[in-house]
Amino acid sequence: VEQLVMDEGELITIGADGAVRVWDFETVDTADTVDDTGLFEMEPMNELKVGSGVHLKSMTKSVDPEQSTVWYAQDANGGIWKLDLSFSHTTKAPEQLYHYHAGKVTGLSASPNTHLFATIGIDSRVHVYDHAAKQPLCTAKYTAGGSALCWAPLLVDPEGSTLIAGFTDGVVRVLNVAKKTQAEGSGVEAPTQLTLQQAFKPHAGPVTAMALDNKGHILATGGEDKTIFFLTVGEKYEPIGFVDVPGPVSCIEWSPEAEGPAKLLVCCTDGTVVEITAPEAGKYDTSATFKIEGLDMRGFTFKSIKSELRREEERKRKEEEREQRKKERERRRKIREQQGLEDDEEEVEEGEIELETPMYIPPVPSPILQAFYHGPPGTVWLSMGEFDAGYLYECKLPESGGEIEAVKPSRAVPMLETDDVPITCISLSNNKRQVLLGLESGSVRIHPLEGDQEWQDRDLAELGAYWQYSIHDTSSGSITQICTSFDDQFLFTAGADGNIFAFKILSQEEIDRSRAEERAKVPSAKWKDEESLRRVEDIESEDHYSIEDAKQKAEHDKMMRLAEEKKMKTRRTINQLRRQFHKLLEQNAELPEHAQLDRMEFELDPENRTEMEQMTAERLKLVHRELDWEKEKHTLALHKLKARFKDILMSERLVVHSFETGHQVSTFRLGKLSEEYYQLRREMEQRQSSVVEPGEFGSTRESTDFSIKAARESEDEDDTSQAGLGIPGAVPKKGQVQLTGRLGEKVAKALRKAEQAK
Repeated sequence: VEQLVMDEGELITIGADGAVRVWDFETVDTADTVDDTGLFEMEPMNELKVGSGVHLKSMTKSVDPEQSTVWYAQDANGGIWKLDLSFSHTTKAPEQLYHYHAGKVTGLSASPNTHLFATIGIDSRVHVYDHAAKQPLCTAKYTAGGSALCWAPLLVDPEGSTLIAGFTDGVVRVLNVAKKTQAEGSGVEAPTQLTLQQAFKPHAGPVTAMALDNKGHILATGGEDKTIFFLTVGEKYEPIGFVDVPGPVSCIEWSPEAEGPAKLLVCCTDGTVVEITAPEAGKYDTSATFKIEGLDMRGFTFKSIKSELRREEERKRKEEEREQRKKERERRRKIREQQGLEDDEEEVEEGEIELETPMYIPPVPSPILQAFYHGPPGTVWLSMGEFDAGYLYECKLPESGGEIEAVKPSRAVPMLETDDVPITCISLSNNKRQVLLGLESGSVRIHPLEGDQEWQDRDLAELGAYWQYSIHDTSSGSITQICTSFDDQFLFTAGADGNIFAFKILSQEEIDRSRAEERAKVPSAKWKDEESLRRVEDIESEDHYSIEDAKQKAEHDKMMRLAEEKKMKTRRTINQLRRQFHKLLEQNAELPEHAQLDRMEFELDPENRTEMEQMTAERLKLVHRELDWEKEKHTLALHKLKARFKDILMSERLVVHSFETGHQVSTFRLGKLSEEYYQLRREMEQRQSSVVEPGEFGSTRESTDFSIKAARESEDEDDTSQAGLGIPGAVPKKGQVQLTGRLGEKVAKALRKAEQAK
C-alpha cells in the first residue's frame, strides 16, 4: 500500500499492484478480531484495476467541482493516469494522460534541424518531445532497457528524422521519427510516431557509447563486453568488424578532421585510453569472424597525480600564509616606527614547510567518465571519477603503438568550487561559444567563451567565469547527458533521477543589452593623483587596534619611555658620582701617610649607613618570616607523607649486590602489626601471670590465691612464655603452671589467630 486517502467518510487505498480500493471506514474503525491471530478480514466496497504493470505511488483529487469523482494518479513505471472513481454504470475506463521515464535517463540527443529532442531510459522507453511547444510527441517501448542514444546528423539523414538507440541487451535500433500517413482531406493533423527501420546486435552486453564519424560514413559502437564495433552507414547499416579494447567502454569520440585520417578515441572504465584507426569497409575478410586484426592502435593507462597536485597546492597555500604573516609583521613595525615606539617584537624563524596531505595512488585506476580532443595533435583531455575527480587532465598519446603503459598527465586544470565532484559529461554548444559541464551532484556549469579565438586554440586553464545551477537531485541525480538545440536557443539536461530539464538560452545580443541596461554608473575618483592613492594603507588584520586602544597604548608607551629615560639619567648620575669618589680615594692614597684621611672620614653622615643597615635587617627579618611559613608548610607536608607511606612499615627493602658476581640479596617491605594485636597480647600476658598454685585449699582448681606476674616478658621470649597457655609443643618455664581446660583452649586459640594475622 503506497497511500491512504480519506474522502467523504470512505477510506481509499492505492498500491503497487495497480489497484484502487475503497473501504468503509466505520467498519475499519470498529473492527475487532475474533481469535488470537490479531487479523480482521474484510472485502472492499469498490475496486478499480488500473492496468497491468502499473505501480501507483500517489493520487490526488481533481479541483474541478464538476468532476468530483475524477482523480489523478502517478504511476511509478512512467505515467499519469486519469481515474473515474464514481463506480457506476457510466464509469469511464482509466486513461493514461502522459508517459515519462521511470528511473534513470541514460541518453538524450537533440534534432539537428528542428525543435525536437529525444530521450532513452532504463525503463526501455524512447520519448520524443517538442520543446518549443512544451509537449511530448510520441513514445515507444522495447524489450530491454535503453543505454545510449544518438540523433543522426544531416550528413546521414538530410531530413533529420533518424535516431540510433542502444540497449542493455547489446541491440542497436535505427528509428525514424515521422508523422503517420493519413488520408488527404481529413483536416486533422497526423500524429507523430517512432518506427523501426533496422535492428542489429553488435555487442554481447549493454551498448554504452555510439558515435558517427565526421563524414557520416562509419558508425562506431562501444559496449561493456570490451569491444568496439564498426558499421558502414547507408540505407542499411552493414558491419565492418570489431576490435577488442582493454576494458568496458565508457565513451568514444572521433578525431577532428584537421588531424588527418579518421581515428576513434576510446576510453574505458579501468582508466585506459586507446586510439584506433578507422577500418576501411571491404578490406578485411569477415567470412569466418568479424574480428579485425592489425588495426593501428596506441594508448596508455591513466596514472593518478592528484596527491602530488594537492601537496603542491598545500605548499603554495602555506607559503602564501607565511608571506602574509611576514608582511603583517613588517606593517606593525612601520606603525610602531611612526608612533615613535621601540620595536620589541621578536623575529620568528619559521622552519621548513610540513605537508599534511599524504601521497596516495589508488591501486585500481579511476574510471574515465569523459574524454575529448583539444589542442595539438595527439592531445586528449580526460575527466576522471572517484579519487581523481575535481580536475581536467591533459594527456599525450604515445607516438607509436605498442604495449599500453601507465602515463602521468602532462597538466591538470582544477575545476574550482566543485568539491571534487566528478564531471560526468562535457559538451560544446553548436556555435562553440559555450562549454557545457554536467556534474555528478546534479549541477550544470556553463563557461561562456569570450573573444574571437577558436575553440581548438583556447587554453582550458583560462575558461574564466561560469554560470552554475543545481538542477537535478544532489544525491541520485547525476547528469547523464547535456546538450543544446540546433540553434543554441535551448539547453537540455537528463539525469539519473529520471528528470529532464529544458532551459531557454539568451542570445549574446540579449545578454549584452541586458548588461548595458544594468550597468551601474561609477562616480569619478576623488584622488588627484595615483601617488596619493598608493600611500593609503589598508587595515587587513583583525587584531588591529581601535582608535581609542591605539591612543591608550601610545600614552602607556610614552609613560614607560619617560620612566626609562629618568632611570637612565639617574643611573648616569650615580655612575658619575661613583667615578669621582674612586678618583678621590686614589688621590688620598697617593698622599703621605700622615696626610691621608681615614676611610670613615669620607662618610658625610654616619647615620645614613646605620639607617640603611637597619632597613636591610628589617627586610631580612621579613624574608625570614615568609620563609619560615613556607618551611613549616613543607615540613607538615613531609610529616604527612612519612605518616602515610613510611611510618606504617617495620622494614624497608634493602638490596645488597655482589661486586664480583651478579648475585644480589634483598629484604622485603614489611608492614607493622596493628595496635589491636599488641593490646590483645598484653591481655594474654596478664592472664598468663594469674595462675593457680597447686596444693593449697586441697586439690581444687578454683583457688582465690593468684600469683601476679608484674614484669612483661620481652618479645624474643614469646615461645617460652606461651608454654603456660597450653599451646602444644611449648615448654613451660620453671615456676609456671600450664592453663588447662576451657580457658586454656580459648587463650591458645586467640594467640594463634594473632600470630596468623602477624
